Amino acid sequence: MQHCFDYLRQALMCAADPTLEIRNESINGVTGWGTSHQCRDFEALKRWTEQHRYNNEGGIQN
Repeated sequence: MQHCFDYLRQALMCAADPTLEIRNESINGVTGWGTSHQCRDFEALKRWTEQHRYNNEGGIQN
């Protein structure tokens, strides 16, 4: 199980994409189409997350 979670962690780090998709009112959600995505530097995304997190109880794991 540890291997599976580490695999997921690596996939999220490699594809760090904080893009929010545009809401489609006709379906009351998102379609996944029509939004430009831009990959980000994971370390920059991590720093932003640390600065804007709700609290420091759990921290962010590497």
